[in-house]
Amino acid sequence: MYTPQILEAWQLDKCRRTISSNTFYLEVCDALMSQNKTLSVVRFADGEKLLWNMSLPLNEDDILQPNASLSKEWFDKMGVTGISKKEFQRRLLYAGRICTHAAPSLSGIVMPNYNVYYLFPYHYYYVDNFFPNAWFKDMRENIFKAAKKVVFIHGNSEIGVSAIRNARKIGVDVTWIGMEHWSQADRVIAEVRAMDDVKLVLYSSGPASKHIGPEIAYFKNIVTLDIGQAAHKFTLDWLT
Repeated sequence: MYTPQILEAWQLDKCRRTISSNTFYLEVCDALMSQNKTLSVVRFADGEKLLWNMSLPLNEDDILQPNASLSKEWFDKMGVTGISKKEFQRRLLYAGRICTHAAPSLSGIVMPNYNVYYLFPYHYYYVDNFFPNAWFKDMRENIFKAAKKVVFIHGNSEIGVSAIRNARKIGVDVTWIGMEHWSQADRVIAEVRAMDDVKLVLYSSGPASKHIGPEIAYFKNIVTLDIGQAAHKFTLDWLT
C-alpha cells in the first residue's frame, strides 16, 4: 500500500495515536449498546484537502470553482456546487472541531497531498479512516442489529432503498433521507432531530456537509458515522 520508508518522529506519533478499524468498531458497539452515549466520526481525505487549498486565499464572497483537479462534474456529484469559500471553510473546521472522533486520511502521514491532520486541531487520538472499507460484513450487520433503528443519508435513492429492503430481513428499521447538495444540510439535520428512537445515522453528505453527523449526534446522544463513498458496503446487499 505504501512504499517502505523510515518515518520521522511526527509520522510515528500519528501512527501511535491512531485507533484501528477493529478497536473503533468496539467503541461504536459500546456506544450503540449504552444509554445516552454520543459518538460521531468525521472523515477527511484528498477531496477535502483539494477543496481547502482551492478556498485559499479567502475572499468573503468568492465561490468555490471547479478546476483541472476537480471538475464541474465532480463538484455536482459531491454536492459542493455554489458554496462560498468562506462557508466551506467554516463548515469543515466546525465538523473537525465538534466530532468526537477524527478520521483524517492515514495516507497523509506519508503523502502530503492527503495530509489533513491540521484540520483536526482539537483531537489527540485519530481513527483509521479506512474503517468503512475494513469492517467485515458481519461487523456492518451487527451495528444495524445493535441500533435497531437506523437513518441512512445519501443522495442515491437506490442505495437507500437497498438498505431499507435488506435491513428488514434482520428486523431493523431503516429510514432513507436524500441529500444531494450542501444547501440541504439544515433540512436533513432537522429531519433526523425530529425522529424518535434513532440510535445510528450513516451518512454520505459530501465534503461541504460533514458537520451534519456531529450536530445530530450531539443533539440526540446517538452514533453518527461518516461512511462517504463506502456507503454501498452498508446496504447489507449480501442479505438479498
